[in-house]
Amino acid sequence: MANATMLDTMMQNSMLRMLTAEYKAAPDLILTDADKQELRVFILRQYREILNSGIHVVLCDADPYKDHDEMFWDVVNNQQLKVFTGGTPSPILGHNLNVMFRAVHDFHHVKCGGDFTLKGEIKAFRHIASLLENVTLRKMMFSEIVLQAATSIKTGSFPEQRIVDSELIHEFA
Repeated sequence: MANATMLDTMMQNSMLRMLTAEYKAAPDLILTDADKQELRVFILRQYREILNSGIHVVLCDADPYKDHDEMFWDVVNNQQLKVFTGGTPSPILGHNLNVMFRAVHDFHHVKCGGDFTLKGEIKAFRHIASLLENVTLRKMMFSEIVLQAATSIKTGSFPEQRIVDSELIHEFA
């Protein structure tokens, strides 16, 4: 059993290294004005879905949850989702839309049962990507969710946000 756990850890560390290197080296993803508008509409619709489900979004200037379980419990028992408003700015979203996207992203963690590990981030990405037909927006979500989270997990802090055009999406979609 110990060997299987060690192998899993080695594989995860290898994957984290690969994804972090990709986030740093991949070229920027170019979004057209139409892509940006479609993304804006998607985020606003998803955010409205959270509010329409009776969940109150609470804005916080510090990271509100220690883990996924605490967030899940808060959503289920208190009908609230706390969202961190600080951190690094998005290169394509204004502050308010970026905060809404964080709420959407976290709500999808709750909806799909994905924790804050790499596996959970991949699960959340797949859930959100399944709602998008636009390939460019799926790539953007891969960059924002999987690559950025992998880099954060690997380095211990969130990097400056980038939106990259990674072919690795095909390994995870």
